[in-house]
Amino acid sequence: MKDEDDIRESLFQSGSARALICSVDGVEAGFAVYFFNYSTWQGKRGLYLEDLYITPAHRNAGAGRALLQHLAHLAPMPVRTGCADGTTLSPARSTSPARTLVSLGDSTT
Repeated sequence: MKDEDDIRESLFQSGSARALICSVDGVEAGFAVYFFNYSTWQGKRGLYLEDLYITPAHRNAGAGRALLQHLAHLAPMPVRTGCADGTTLSPARSTSPARTLVSLGDSTT
C-alpha cells in the first residue's frame, strides 16, 4: 500500500486519477476515485470507477447515490469529456454501485 504522499502525488499532481469527495452538512461522507480509460471498440474514452467509499454513518442516506449521479453525468458527455455515448461506470470490486446506476435510469441524463 502506498503512503499518503504517493497518493497525493498520483491523484493531484500527475493527474492519472481523479477524486470526488462528498460532504453532508460539512462532514466528509465519502469519496470516489475514478479515471478515464479508452475503448478500442468505440475509439473513445470511458470512465472507470476504481473506488467508492461511504462512511458507515452516511450509508443509505444518499451520499453514494449523489457521487454516482455526478460520475454518470461525466461519463456520457462527449462534448465535455470526450467519452463514448452511453459509457457506463465500471466498478472495480463491487456490483452495488452498478446496481445503483441501473436504478438511476434516465435521471442521470
